[in-house]
Amino acid sequence: MAGGERSLIIMDAPPVHENSEPFVRITGLLQAAGVRVPRIFAQDLEQGFLLLEDMGAQTYLQYLQQGVSDAERERLFAGAISSLIRWQLASRPDVLPEYDEAVLRRELALFPDWYVARVLEREFSPDEQRLWDAVQQLLLDSNLGEAQVYVHRDYMPRNLMVADGEPGVLDFQDALYGPISYDVTSLFADAFYNWSAVERGQWLTRYWQQAVAAQLPVPAQLSAFLDQARLMGVQRLSRCWVFLPASVIATASRTIWLTHRALCVTCARPAPMMCGCSRWLSYLIAWGYLRMKAMILAEGKGERMRPLTLHTPKPLLKVGDKPLLQWHIEALAAAGLRELVINHAWLGEQIESTFGDGAALGSRCLVGRGRAAGNRGRHPSGATAAGRCPLCWSTAMSGPGLILPTSACRRQAGAPGVDRQPRAQSQRGLSAHGRRRR
Repeated sequence: MAGGERSLIIMDAPPVHENSEPFVRITGLLQAAGVRVPRIFAQDLEQGFLLLEDMGAQTYLQYLQQGVSDAERERLFAGAISSLIRWQLASRPDVLPEYDEAVLRRELALFPDWYVARVLEREFSPDEQRLWDAVQQLLLDSNLGEAQVYVHRDYMPRNLMVADGEPGVLDFQDALYGPISYDVTSLFADAFYNWSAVERGQWLTRYWQQAVAAQLPVPAQLSAFLDQARLMGVQRLSRCWVFLPASVIATASRTIWLTHRALCVTCARPAPMMCGCSRWLSYLIAWGYLRMKAMILAEGKGERMRPLTLHTPKPLLKVGDKPLLQWHIEALAAAGLRELVINHAWLGEQIESTFGDGAALGSRCLVGRGRAAGNRGRHPSGATAAGRCPLCWSTAMSGPGLILPTSACRRQAGAPGVDRQPRAQSQRGLSAHGRRRR
């Protein structure tokens, strides 16, 4: 709703679906602490209506992704720290629900109950269960051993609005009374805006220095506080991506998932006490890669290999003692990629009858016809295949755009080559820039 230069927001949250009372109550706590939050101009909680100040259209994350100067980034996060410290200084027990062991255990349980069981479709082995129990106890002991303050729970660039001074703060309705390192860890260990380990340490140190000066109950030793923050980062990042829909995790958000995993490792590795965490996080990454899928484009006619390919598709030509395509399937399986999509065209029914569902090779294959025969290894994005073999193309499900010529897979597996004499100096074979022509 806009009138002149003033813009307001009408919030419609039917009580049967959403209780707006916590939002209203915590708005008052934040305002009393001097934190900038949306002003409430009118409310009807019985019907679920609120009339709110419009805090603007640009979050910290959106602004940062556009590119800002170092000085501007310094201004943004210095303001975020100052606002956070004032919020924490206002803390009093018995005002907000406690971020207690029951809540922490419920959050940690999301990892085995949801991600491992439903996304990875597996269970912990006895050894993995013991490792998980030990890591979980380490996280609980650290989190519950911290001093308690007001906790926003999602104090990150996605919920901070760009303003002339300190940020506008949103999404605070789930605030609790809990560990002091939680919010600052959320701010500087957020998977959607990544800091280098050095930068993260510098910002956490700045927060700690200001917290000490403000007489907040942080550890007296910086190293102890950094250990708390690292373990808090592991606790938070081990479960926050769980709330993404499974369909999203399975496709475009695989890169986000990998970033979370890498950030978890970064948080866990530096302190010797966290060796169990690092080992567990290695498991996480391995499991994720095991769930990746790959696409093998086997659609070319192999015209330069005639007459061999007149009656046999190029992927089924023998290399040593087995078909060329089998070398690639086995190499991918050795790298942890066992769920494969094989696109074929020319004489493709032979490929289907030879490999079936891939079970005989320990993989799971979906084999089907791709584009018209003779496209010579052109993958779905339209880019021409490099090299003399079809591409093994890792789709969006396998992370950040890995494209790997199957000749590289063959070399990894130690397979002999089948190419005829290379035409490195042939004008027909190479362009002026040394790239193979099609």
